[in-house]
Amino acid sequence: MPTLSAKEITTDLMIRYGFQILGALVILGVGLLIARWVGNLLGQWLERRAMEPPVRSLMVKATRVVVLIFTLVVALDKFGFQVAPLVAGIGVAGYVLYHNLSPVPPSPYDVFPYVVEGWLAIGVVAALRS
Repeated sequence: MPTLSAKEITTDLMIRYGFQILGALVILGVGLLIARWVGNLLGQWLERRAMEPPVRSLMVKATRVVVLIFTLVVALDKFGFQVAPLVAGIGVAGYVLYHNLSPVPPSPYDVFPYVVEGWLAIGVVAALRS
């Protein structure tokens, strides 16, 4: 087996993975711009509402983080990672966060919205499995 020099190994890796790395970096750059744009739009919209500045800032930053997380998932997919388990994990995390932050129904008979949420969650899981 011939030994390869560091220059040959680097050249080989750049030929194999160069466009994937470049594509992932372009996707991340565009995602950063989109996150900033969406955050600014949300910030302007929330300024017109009667909302406290710390809450507005929190909502803008949370929106930017969500956009960046989805951008990171797309960039990882471009780079060649398996993202299906990651998307399922993000869905589970969102489900858990929502149900920990959502209020308890005021009446034990007022559970229809929660039944619909369950149906939607089952549909999402079924769609991810197929």
